[in-house]
Amino acid sequence: MYICNALNCHTHSAFSLTIIEYIDVTGLSLDDALLLILEREQFYLDLIFSEDEPNTYNILKVAGSSLGFNHSEKTKAKLS
Repeated sequence: MYICNALNCHTHSAFSLTIIEYIDVTGLSLDDALLLILEREQFYLDLIFSEDEPNTYNILKVAGSSLGFNHSEKTKAKLS
């Protein structure tokens, strides 16, 4: 929701999307590919939160986990 609100406020032209790494999963099992992808994502999350935490839209600090995330009361009502 944070990104959606930011896009509405600042418009799409204020943002960019950059691919910072290609991950070759050729020949890996599904489990090994997932593990590799999550390891690389965690590397970049650690980098972002160590250097620029106040300016990130990521709210979760652990790749592949929603641990610690709390939905707003409004969202909880919509989900129920």
